[in-house]
Order: sequence, then structure tokens, then C-alpha cells
Amino acid sequence: MTTKTSKTIMYSVVVFSMLIVAVGVNNAYAISEPDRTDYVSMWKIIDEQIRENEKQIAVDQLQIEELGNKLFPEERSAIEKRIGEKKADNERLWKKVTELEQLNIKSYQLDPETEQKFVSAEQKLRDKYLNKDSETYIGENGVEDIHVNTKHRQIIVLLDVSKELIGDNPASDVASIISEIKATVSDIDVKVEFGKVIDTACTTRTSTCNPSKGGVQIERQNSGGSGSTMAFKATHGTWGNGFVVAGHEAVAVNNNILQPKNGVVFGTVKVMGTSSCDCAFVKLASGKSVDNTIWAPEVGSTYPIASRVGSSAHTVGTFLNLSGVGSGVKYGDISTVGSTWVRINISTVTGDSGAPLYKPLVSGSADLYGMAYASSGSTTFYVPWHHIKSNLSLTD
Repeated sequence: MTTKTSKTIMYSVVVFSMLIVAVGVNNAYAISEPDRTDYVSMWKIIDEQIRENEKQIAVDQLQIEELGNKLFPEERSAIEKRIGEKKADNERLWKKVTELEQLNIKSYQLDPETEQKFVSAEQKLRDKYLNKDSETYIGENGVEDIHVNTKHRQIIVLLDVSKELIGDNPASDVASIISEIKATVSDIDVKVEFGKVIDTACTTRTSTCNPSKGGVQIERQNSGGSGSTMAFKATHGTWGNGFVVAGHEAVAVNNNILQPKNGVVFGTVKVMGTSSCDCAFVKLASGKSVDNTIWAPEVGSTYPIASRVGSSAHTVGTFLNLSGVGSGVKYGDISTVGSTWVRINISTVTGDSGAPLYKPLVSGSADLYGMAYASSGSTTFYVPWHHIKSNLSLTD
């Protein structure tokens, strides 16, 4: 991961929808055509159906509890039948979610030869535009990020046209810049997204919350910023109970963290992550607490954290939700897995720094995967839980 892809600010990208396809691409090495099915959107629709069923089940169960013996036998039987049908329908829907996720995971997989072509092409572009230590690095340029989308068989290049561009080309000569990018890896499809850093105000999840939860608004005291998101409850062997936030929000040990923005002191930063972990541990202030849950008000749910997953769970194609102050709840799938970071197909905005990434379960709880810390175009980077735990010396 280069310096440019590990920026410690969350930002959104203004995309001008320009798709640059390399001419004469040799597809002979691809075993199968790209599966462009939007499985994530299909999952979202099913998830909405599941939650609607759960609401109806709750209403019917409450009716039985409240009316009890006042219900005629045939009325009670009809309600119980409806509850059974809704539960059976949800069981079927959850199986469908699993099937869709497996199809999505498969859609990202490449045969070894194709995978090597993309790895080589990505490295060639990174060396030219992002790696300052490379012999082929061209100097300061407008390229912000480069990554492979194996599902679409493309390399995505994020170009900020507000910055100094490639070589001595004037800012208006964007076409020549694109041509040079294409020429670097002429046998691979390249999608160029144009954008720049813009601030987006936070407008949700801003109420005082004690006990607090993952997904609510926080802010470093006297930061003058727009705030960010509390990630999740954590415990440190020395400092005891607390919570995790993005390192670029915490900045330094002994800074106070408020909840919400302009709120009261909720804790004090005690451990800062290293350069490979944009994370920090905050010790709770007296009288404050954090539930082991993730708040997702946009879908009407609070998810208790069932488990905190290990490195093997971060598989390309896996479905995850993000719960952030700026974006609310979003749906996406993992696209790239690094040793200390993971990229997911979710766009985020200012205020989402620290947002927890989680996987809803049939039980109504969720598995915790990590914490968002930076975005690039339509994707977001998150630090996986196992790396946060190790880096901050957490016990859980």
C-alpha cells in the first residue's frame, strides 16, 4: 500500500463517469467473461424483505402476548400460521443471501495467469505514478490511487485534475494524460475516475449517547473539524475499557474525545496506532460506557457484536455493511485484501472515518470486520479487526 492510498482523511470523489477502455485488449488469457451481476444490490433487496418479515413477526407475537386467552382459537391459529410462514420465508431468504454471496465471491476470482497479468499491470502503474522510490516514477502528478477490480477485469485509476498533472502537460490537456496512462498497460482495461477532495457535512447520528455504540458521532476536542464515527467497544490490558477511533481523528495521546461533536468528554486517547494502522484506543471517561453493539438506525437495527473475525474471514467478494455518521448504512463487497488493510466497494464521505464494517447474521447480531479510515473514489479502505487488536495491544 503506497503513501497515497493510505491518506488519513476521509473524502468523497466527484466522478465524471469517463470510462477509458484499452483498445485491442487481448482477452485470450481470461477463462471466463466478467460476471458484472450486481449481487450487492440483490442482497440489499432481500435484506429489506427479511427486516420487513421480522417487523411483522414482532407485531403478531405482541398481539398474542397482549390478547392471550381473549383470542378465539381460530384467530390464534391464523396468527401462529402467519408467524410460521414469515419465519420460513426468512430462512429461505437467508439461504438466498448466502448463495448470492458465494456467487459474488466467485465473480472476483481469476485464473492464475490472468491474476498475474493484473498484478504486474497494477505494479507498473504504481511504480510510474505513486511509488516515489521507483526508477520509473515520473514525479508529482494527479494520480491519487490505483487498484484492480477483478470482478470487472479493470484497473481503476483515480485522477485529481485540480493538482499538477503528468510532466509538463497543461491542466487542460487531460486527453494526453489519459493516453499515457493507457499506454502504460495497453493490454488491460482502465477506468479513470476524476475527482478531488471535498468536505461533506455530517447531519445524522449526532445525539448524546451513553452507553454509546459503534456508529455514533465523535470529535476530538478543539479540533474544529466536522467530527467522525466511533468504531466499536474495546478493552486494553493496561487502560481497561474504552473504544476505537480513527487515528487521524485522535491525532495524539492525551487528546480528549467528545461525543457527539461539541458534546461532553467521553474519553481520552491512550494508545496511538503505528503507521500501518490508522487507529487509536480511547479510555472511557468516568461515568461513560460503550455497548458491544453497532448502531444502524437507517435499517432500524442495533447489532450486538457476535464475534470479531480473524484474517481468513476477509475474502474478496464477501458482503459487508458500513455504519457511519456521514453515510449511514451502506452495502458493499470486499474487492482487495492487503496485509494490514482491506478495500471495499463502498463510497464514503466526511464523517465516516472510524465507521465499523460488519456482517449481519441470521441471529440478529453481527460479526465485526474492522474500521473505515480512508476512501478512494467509489471504494473505502478499512483496517481489519485482527490488525487493530495487535497494533493497539487490545485484549478484545
